[in-house]
Amino acid sequence: ERLFYNGVGAALPITEGGKHFYYSDYRATGGMKVYKVSRYACCSGTYIQCLADYHNLIYYKDASGLYINLYLPSELTHGDLKAALDTAYPEAETATLRLELPEARRFAIRFRIPGWTRDPSLKVNGQPAGVECKPGSWAEITREWKSGDAVEVRIPLTLRMEPVDRQHPRPVAVAHGPVALVLDDWVFEPIPRLPEPQNVEKELVAESKGTFGLAKVQAKFRPFYAVGEVTPYRMYHDLDSLPIPVW
Repeated sequence: ERLFYNGVGAALPITEGGKHFYYSDYRATGGMKVYKVSRYACCSGTYIQCLADYHNLIYYKDASGLYINLYLPSELTHGDLKAALDTAYPEAETATLRLELPEARRFAIRFRIPGWTRDPSLKVNGQPAGVECKPGSWAEITREWKSGDAVEVRIPLTLRMEPVDRQHPRPVAVAHGPVALVLDDWVFEPIPRLPEPQNVEKELVAESKGTFGLAKVQAKFRPFYAVGEVTPYRMYHDLDSLPIPVW
């Protein structure tokens, strides 16, 4: 999921004639998305391969039922079962699965619950499903399903700082749900010191479509996938060092 939104989903599109995005720039001193000078360089085919394969990762199946792995607007046909997933995730925290089948049938539907969320929940036809929704696991509903049934999964989108790794807890990136947020890094704007991780939910103020402002400072965080070509940004931040200006 994170690769989907922050990797290929955040890449600049291939243009007519083979101009393509080549490197994601994650330097703590700031970066920009740029197109590679040469056309159709060695790794350009990876983008096309990813786009062709990602739809295979939305749903899984086995002998006992169906798995919902990615929360994307989509439709599924599996034998005589049809399902439609309606959602604005990750800019919204709910997704609704609607079923269509010729006759009632008992099987399991399992929803992937991300490890970073808190207090997720499931409803069937508007009523609490009464099943465990443990972050980092699959929440399972096994029942007799009929055409017209709807399941709503709610995945609260937590705002947090994530370290580079366990050995280096102070270089961090800011994340909202599965999405990496980057700080606008315009040349003449002051670069703010960020809050400590335990205060990030208090000091970053939600605005619209996944963007956040830093309280009392002219600074904006936005999804990495929303950043266009040659727009300065900062993804990683060293909490123990003063911010270093790009220019």
